[in-house]
Amino acid sequence: MQVRNSFYSLALVLLVVTITNKGCKINQSPEFKSISNLSITDFSLSNIKIASNANFVNPNDIGITLKKVELSVFVNGKPIGSINQVKSTKIGARADFAIPLQINVVQSNLFNAIGGISGAFGALFGKEIDIEYRGKITVSKFWIPISLPIKYNMKYKL
Repeated sequence: MQVRNSFYSLALVLLVVTITNKGCKINQSPEFKSISNLSITDFSLSNIKIASNANFVNPNDIGITLKKVELSVFVNGKPIGSINQVKSTKIGARADFAIPLQINVVQSNLFNAIGGISGAFGALFGKEIDIEYRGKITVSKFWIPISLPIKYNMKYKL
């Protein structure tokens, strides 16, 4: 009788663990969709602050936590700065989410990247510039980190 109860207890524990594991599994990594709402938020003689949103979708049945954003930003193929943000943000299950990004750019780096005076005048009169974001974000579930690579190109007109 004692062996039979132990067997049923073990079977019940294994059943609960199996069901819990199936229901709380990260089947797919959150997917990067786009960069949006790119805007210049502050402009001084030496620095420029640029804000944007990185848009993702979490296709899983469970929520995750955003831990870190590490991106490099390039204009016309030349590095102008990086984004290193550490934050803990909860992201719901089966949800679209946006991560606000902010970068401080040294104005001379941006000026050189767009091609000096001729590039600056071209940008002012509607010439598009190429902007690229490269790097990764880190999310976690149950203290297990998952790094998601980011590589996104866009055209921007001032």
